[in-house]
Amino acid sequence: MADKGLERSITRLNAREKKAIVALLCVAVSAAAAIPFFFLGHAGGAQWLGASAEQSAPAPTNINGSDDRWGLHMPETHDLPMHFQQMRSFYRGLETGDLYPRWEEDANRGFGAPTTNYYPPGVYYLTSALHWVVGDWMRVLLDAHLILMIAAAAAMYLYARRFMSRLPAVIAMCAYAVLPYHIIDQYQRGAFAELLSFVWMPLILLFVDRLLGSFEMDDEPHAEGNEGSPPRRPATATRLLDAAGLAAAYGAFLWSHVPTAYQFTLILAVYIPFLVLRRRNWKGVLLVGGAMLLGLGLASAYIYPAAVEQDLIRHGILLQLYPYDTTYFHSDFKQISPAFGEFRLLIDDIWLINAGAVALGAIALFAFKHKPQALIPQARRRAMAWILVGAFAGFMMTKASSPLGRIVPKLDIGVFSWRMLSITTLVAALLAGMCVQAALGAVREQQPRRAWISGAAATLILCGGAAFSLIWVALPMRHFATFSPDGEHLDTIIIPRTAPEFAEDLPVVDAVTFLGKKGQAEVARWDPEHRVIQAMVGERDRAVIRTFNFPGWTLTVDDKPAAIETFGVLGAIAFPLEPGQHRIALDFRNTTPRRVGTIITFSSLALLVVLLVIGKFTGRLPVKVTLDPTTEGVSA
Repeated sequence: MADKGLERSITRLNAREKKAIVALLCVAVSAAAAIPFFFLGHAGGAQWLGASAEQSAPAPTNINGSDDRWGLHMPETHDLPMHFQQMRSFYRGLETGDLYPRWEEDANRGFGAPTTNYYPPGVYYLTSALHWVVGDWMRVLLDAHLILMIAAAAAMYLYARRFMSRLPAVIAMCAYAVLPYHIIDQYQRGAFAELLSFVWMPLILLFVDRLLGSFEMDDEPHAEGNEGSPPRRPATATRLLDAAGLAAAYGAFLWSHVPTAYQFTLILAVYIPFLVLRRRNWKGVLLVGGAMLLGLGLASAYIYPAAVEQDLIRHGILLQLYPYDTTYFHSDFKQISPAFGEFRLLIDDIWLINAGAVALGAIALFAFKHKPQALIPQARRRAMAWILVGAFAGFMMTKASSPLGRIVPKLDIGVFSWRMLSITTLVAALLAGMCVQAALGAVREQQPRRAWISGAAATLILCGGAAFSLIWVALPMRHFATFSPDGEHLDTIIIPRTAPEFAEDLPVVDAVTFLGKKGQAEVARWDPEHRVIQAMVGERDRAVIRTFNFPGWTLTVDDKPAAIETFGVLGAIAFPLEPGQHRIALDFRNTTPRRVGTIITFSSLALLVVLLVIGKFTGRLPVKVTLDPTTEGVSA
């Protein structure tokens, strides 16, 4: 018995060592993919908004207003200037005590913007937490990108391990980290929030599969039923915990990037029916639907007011700038500059790469009548589902999908159809891993032809994608200028309808002005959502505060509520003042939709905690189960 115990200890130790190696590999691959970005920019390089690559940028200014301690010089990207300004403003709001800062005080020459009332703040909570720890915005950018890449790779590994042994799952993880669209999101687009989407997609599939009762791959020496194998939780406890996990992941997805979350939800509408067609597991479908509704509830503090109050801003301006039907594969695109034209060609190339990966995976896995035993029936069905999803997502990025697109409600919420490349990237990575799994099975069964074809398909997907990412996505950024924060943040998209149509038309004015020039003002406090002003007025006058009049702003004069008017030329806050000395307080408070959304979020959070507690409590009583490889469930 002692020898058996020692043998089991060695086995468990080896298993821990293998997991440690995978974890180190996850960090190493993620670092290799993310960190070089921060050393590619240089002074005098091209800019995305420049007219040509020959135009040189001004010398970069330091982000922190001091000497750069880290020597980092990342290149200019599409969206990074916007994200940089917004993450600093969000941190400023948190710093002043707001749990959910909705007003960006520095935007639009000080007139502000209700930015995170409409733009999901998930990634800004991450950057704020990092800044609280490291206190340096350049380090925040590096650490945040690295964390996002590590988290995405780890999520992919966790999901892939359900249907693959360790090595194939590692291949899927590596492919997910280095395939071109994942890299272009960081290196050229600077799509900070969309990068966070890569974390949630594998986790959502993980919990969906668990709720639908799928088999889980386990190549460890201790099989179920052997002496010393760990007990499993009761089915009810497992379902509750998985439902809670799905709700949390889907809610976090909505807090992170709604366009990609909506596109992925459409994909689930294809993926889930395909899986339940054979077993008709309607209970599992209901659990998935209920969990996703709970996730929607978790995100309601953001998503409900954003939907209800969308007409308060010019929300259609993005579609005017980028009509959805001009973003399909190989379609005409309104080119803002030659640089963006080249970017669109890259997007088309990535569509072809991902489509080729899906086709390669389909051929390698299903072109043979005899299937290797390494691919259990559940894994084959998942591979077929992934191929279906990849083909559907690829189709939805083509002009041929226009008739279907007109049926799907709010499809243009994604703004760019090619955002679905994140989904085909997910599928390509999974198929690369599954091809390795098939190759290993073919080797064991002495099918060299099958092993070569499957291995070649995986190699092409992984190495071909990595080479494209390096040569055509990452290295060209050496010719771009080092990122230098703009002196001002103009946001024409998230701007009140009562404001000027173009933020560039806004004047530079004092925080408080008097139209009749009869008064003087001193700003005692100017926080993002709370301002205090001391004013002295000689004669009756009308004061104008440099803040857009947007629902939520409330005014008190000498601690008494006062009415707010909209100063028509600027859309700013205006109000009359009688002669004398006054204390003026301006606060940005929740409207009814914002309060309702917040209540729903906290109620959903309470329900999530209840599910976790019940699942954990129920799971204290272990039951022994066996796995039947011919079905998709576990039996007690």
